[in-house]
Amino acid sequence: MSPVFSTVSKDDAGPGHGLEMLSRIRSNVDIPVIGIGGIGLHNVKDVLSAGADGIAVISAVAGADDIRSAAEEMKKIIAVEKRKNGLG
Repeated sequence: MSPVFSTVSKDDAGPGHGLEMLSRIRSNVDIPVIGIGGIGLHNVKDVLSAGADGIAVISAVAGADDIRSAAEEMKKIIAVEKRKNGLG
């Protein structure tokens, strides 16, 4: 679902649809739901908890001072959340 939150990475993305919309989509489809747009270390847990099967980011990693550390931290958070939800 794009964008979950407002984002500066894409000028034409429009306003964020929010976690409630993400959750409603998850409840109504039988295909993987990927969240993109405005997702960072500060809110990735919320996106996964709302039902996203995965996430896609740009500035959360590419815009970080230490790209490797940002990617590793994001990967760690995702793995923990998936384990909590019985998905990994």
